[in-house]
Amino acid sequence: MRNPHRFIIRILTLGVWLLSETAWVAAAAPPPEPEATYVEFKQMAVMPFFVGSRQPNVDEAMDRTLSCPVGELCAGTPGIEPGAGRDLTRMVYEELRRRFGDQVASLDESRLTFAEVVTDESLDTARGLAQRLGREMKADYVVIGTLWRYRDRGEVPGMPESPASVAFALYLVEVQTGRRLWRGLYDEAQRQATDHLLQARKYLKMGFKWLSARELARHGVKQVLAEFPSDEELRIPVPAP
Repeated sequence: MRNPHRFIIRILTLGVWLLSETAWVAAAAPPPEPEATYVEFKQMAVMPFFVGSRQPNVDEAMDRTLSCPVGELCAGTPGIEPGAGRDLTRMVYEELRRRFGDQVASLDESRLTFAEVVTDESLDTARGLAQRLGREMKADYVVIGTLWRYRDRGEVPGMPESPASVAFALYLVEVQTGRRLWRGLYDEAQRQATDHLLQARKYLKMGFKWLSARELARHGVKQVLAEFPSDEELRIPVPAP
């Protein structure tokens, strides 16, 4: 080697350059994103059902039920017995209570608080009432229900063999933002299993018997809430410090 000193200088220079490049890349790279943290939601409230003839749009994106004045949601209740909405409210409450336990607020408390937050049925919307109810009860979420058909067997005029029929919708609203997080629909008139072989499994669960509207509603609540968001999906994000 003709000039070992020059070779050593080049090696040292290359090492310094590599170290400086590494330091620059480390300094230029953005800090890693902190991992998001979540906590379990504290409370969910079930609002009393709105009972009326208004039906939601089948297309979920076009459904404006929550923005509709409650006076319109409760207009016209042909063939719906007065206690039907109360029965469905309790069914939904009991099913959610079975699933989430004490995180679901007392139904009596929800009913009493709801009676106090309704001020003007021509202006108040279901979404707005849910938010006010949730704030009063310190709830993170509120479940809203609407019922537009609840008919027992033989109640269709001129059709003594007409089956029981029930139709309702459930919504989950985030109290803080008013966002609709989930919707479930149920619209069912019981038929003989032989009328539709694809329904055989469902009728097997029902016991292959003619059901009352109350029994059909209970099956409907279980079916719809089977798609309700899970505990993990309902966790609340914790803001970064």
